[in-house]
Amino acid sequence: MGLVLRYVPGFGTYPDGRLRAGPFNADGVGMLYLAMDKWGIRPGAEGSQGIVSQTPEGIMLSAQGEGVTGYLLDAEGLESSRSDLDGFILETVRPGAACRINGHWCPDPDRMIVSEATAVHDGRYVTWVETRDILHRDGGRQNISRSLPVALPAQRALRIA
Repeated sequence: MGLVLRYVPGFGTYPDGRLRAGPFNADGVGMLYLAMDKWGIRPGAEGSQGIVSQTPEGIMLSAQGEGVTGYLLDAEGLESSRSDLDGFILETVRPGAACRINGHWCPDPDRMIVSEATAVHDGRYVTWVETRDILHRDGGRQNISRSLPVALPAQRALRIA
């Protein structure tokens, strides 16, 4: 049997948001939860719930629904601070491994904000490559922010494409 795709009408399910993050190399889901709690990291605003899956690379975190913005939030529902994210990444990701955080949300029925970030650390410092764009209902795309390309030496060792 082949793949069956079903069309869902509409630009996006307003105000539905999506997030996928990982892989995390915490020793089990309980340790990932404790690290998230320690650094005040949430997959979405208060009341949002995430789900986890175990992959060969590590634990993947997923969330969807209202209050999910496509990036990790703090306890107040704001984007997590870089210092908290760095601490969380240092604690939950193997040195040299890449952690990706991708997602989107619709602040209104006519726009979707798409976020993509990759974090790599060397055991002491975290390097980020990020982009955030607005997709408009008419097909237009507007860049909100984009980090400058940086060399990620740890990625070369792992040959990550």
